[in-house]
Amino acid sequence: MTKAFLAHFKYLMDLAPTRDTLTNMARKPEESLTAYGQRFREVALMVPRLPEREVNSLFLLYPAFRGGQRCGRSAIPT
Repeated sequence: MTKAFLAHFKYLMDLAPTRDTLTNMARKPEESLTAYGQRFREVALMVPRLPEREVNSLFLLYPAFRGGQRCGRSAIPT
């Protein structure tokens, strides 16, 4: 049953990683900081670049976000 499951969903392992993949990465208990950094960089190289439009949006929102952090609240409406 396990082999059938793995065979059926194997394609999911081959999908390109996203920024969420990087966000969700964590250091394994037996992994050194150096090994974790190397693994993170290897995955980060496979993540597609941000479109220029999204980079611009993040760049423009960052000062408002930082201002809200200093005041102890979120300046970006949800």
